[in-house]
Amino acid sequence: MKKQQAVKAVSFILLFLIMFSLTSKVLIRCAEDENTLSRVYSMYHTERKNSWSGTIIGASTVYNGWIAPIAWHENGIALYPSSWPNMPFCLVLNVIKDVQKRQNTDFFVVDIRSIRSLTENYRDQYVRYVLDSMPMSLNRADAIERSLDVLEQLHGEGSVQDDKLSYYIPFFKYHSRWSDLEKSDYVKFRSEMKGALQVPKNAFASKKQKRGNLTEECTALNDLQAQYLMELLDYAKENDLRMLFISMPVARFDKGEQEVQNEAFRIIESYGYPVLNFNTEEMYAELELDFSTDYRDKRHLNSKGGKKFTVYLANYIKENFDLEDLRGREEYKDWDKAYETYEAFYADGWAQKELEEQEKAKQGEE
Repeated sequence: MKKQQAVKAVSFILLFLIMFSLTSKVLIRCAEDENTLSRVYSMYHTERKNSWSGTIIGASTVYNGWIAPIAWHENGIALYPSSWPNMPFCLVLNVIKDVQKRQNTDFFVVDIRSIRSLTENYRDQYVRYVLDSMPMSLNRADAIERSLDVLEQLHGEGSVQDDKLSYYIPFFKYHSRWSDLEKSDYVKFRSEMKGALQVPKNAFASKKQKRGNLTEECTALNDLQAQYLMELLDYAKENDLRMLFISMPVARFDKGEQEVQNEAFRIIESYGYPVLNFNTEEMYAELELDFSTDYRDKRHLNSKGGKKFTVYLANYIKENFDLEDLRGREEYKDWDKAYETYEAFYADGWAQKELEEQEKAKQGEE
């Protein structure tokens, strides 16, 4: 009898934990938009293990500008974007460790622009985008602790308004979302285009941008920026990682942002790692960027600009890193399909955009 009771008790506990886990997954909102949800869900749950050539890490400028299916079609590299809105730079190392649990790669591209996050603009919501995506592990626990530490260093003790336990058990943060649940909370959409932006209103938006002033001047990093950059570089050296640091092309910078990036690049090069600053007159010319058609706002490329950026960066990677050409393999047919899907998405989207503009012009004449 006691044995049966023990079995029932254990079964009840296991059932409770399973239901609690499933409920939590429904309630957690680890991003603001469906595109991020589908891309990150696929990264963790539907991407085949040990299939990536590497990953490109950064904030929204990355997933707006990097079009993985094009890089695949042109060069046979499977470089998936591991990126979140306003991604904090202090979590880059944790993302690398998380990726390496699932993908046997030593190649990482990091957009240094996210180092700007380690200032007073650092916010709890940006932290949660990343943390709430990560499966529980020692690495996630480390990411939580460093995130809370940065929040308190930047904003003072008591700045972490939520119960700290909610970072470990997100249910305590999101349990009140029942009335706000949407279809995307129940159905985890898969990214059909290997993380490429699949939101038409952003991919096909076009707004003429005024080009900002460029500078080669440097400004010293603050203590947190220096700490987490050095930590990342030391880890990469100790683990023989192949790293490429870039600055995604933007139309305009915030005050002082460019000078901090330049200093970060100087430090990175002193470690022997290559850098690509896409915000120079020479690079704008190389990319043939058109500031009247290739941006959707001052920070983000649209799909036209993204195509130019992706082709250039993919060619650079192919020429400078020994990454195997994976095209033609049966197990990579999903990447071939992703390219076909993206090409149709791109062609149809810009064709529709042209029709809309023609209709507006017609109505204006009337």
